[in-house]
Amino acid sequence: MGSDRQIIHLQPEKETFFVYYTIEGVDHIKGSLKLTQPSDTLHVTVEYFDGQTEGDDGHPYYVASCSEINIVTSGSTLDELFKNLREVIAFALEGEDTIETYNVVPNPHVSIAMELPDYAQIA
Repeated sequence: MGSDRQIIHLQPEKETFFVYYTIEGVDHIKGSLKLTQPSDTLHVTVEYFDGQTEGDDGHPYYVASCSEINIVTSGSTLDELFKNLREVIAFALEGEDTIETYNVVPNPHVSIAMELPDYAQIA
């Protein structure tokens, strides 16, 4: 029987670990894996739409999306949007092993970035 040898090198780079490995045996295999530590923050992007696009009902609305947990929700006001956002995040994380499913810690922080249209007035 031949002896299999594994050489694994972990090289941390910020929150990401690159694993370089060599497995010798019948075949010689080299490669690398990228392992990322679970995130403690969900990043939500909010966009404003004026409701004037073809297919819209003429009323403005907001859309929030979070790619870490693959959610999208909307609301006609910011209050309605944030209420819907809380509900959809809670539903997505409820009963899940969040690290295994989304690579996100349980009860993560939520960071919200809002893209304002060019014509928006900032006081």
